[in-house]
Amino acid sequence: LPNLIASCASSTNDFLIIDSSFFQDASFSNHITNQTTLNKINSNQWDYVVLQEHFRRPALSLNYVNEFVFPYATQLSNLVRANYNCSTPIFFNTWGCQNGDNQVCVDGDCTYEIMDDLLQERYQIMAENNKGLVSPVAQVWRYLRENHPNLNLYSADQINPSIAGSMVAAYTFYTVIFRKNPNLVTFRYQLDIPTADIIRNAVKVVVFDNLS
Repeated sequence: LPNLIASCASSTNDFLIIDSSFFQDASFSNHITNQTTLNKINSNQWDYVVLQEHFRRPALSLNYVNEFVFPYATQLSNLVRANYNCSTPIFFNTWGCQNGDNQVCVDGDCTYEIMDDLLQERYQIMAENNKGLVSPVAQVWRYLRENHPNLNLYSADQINPSIAGSMVAAYTFYTVIFRKNPNLVTFRYQLDIPTADIIRNAVKVVVFDNLS
């Protein structure tokens, strides 16, 4: 994803210096003690540092999130600003699983919408609590699911993104970081032109038109 975002930027003559620290099933609490993560946070005066939790954890019970998610979001945000006071955390609002998650239920219902609503709510709280931004990938995802249901955003595991889903995230991050119309981006990776147009237009409607 970082490379896809950088390619989006290059196509509009914008420039993005990127680095990343990620490992399977990582959570904020893991990153707090991961030396690679800490070293990379401190390696540059980053304008933005993107923070992404495990796909499920922010949607679990509020008691769980209050104990195991929110405090670590704050610790990471504080570390980011301790390195460079002008850095802004961007919280990567991930999406609900394609058909919901049996560990994320409300009143016995475990649907995509329930999980996605909780993720959107919790990431917004993290951004507000830590004076950060949200990259609203989940909101674009929801818009596309509702308006273009034949567009497959998921990989086979029904959690991770397909190529189209990855480009939803890339166009969204480009728009949040550079505050520019995603329709300016010519990079489309492996997407055909009609699919890329659908996704860029969705990002424009959901993200760019609401930047203020």
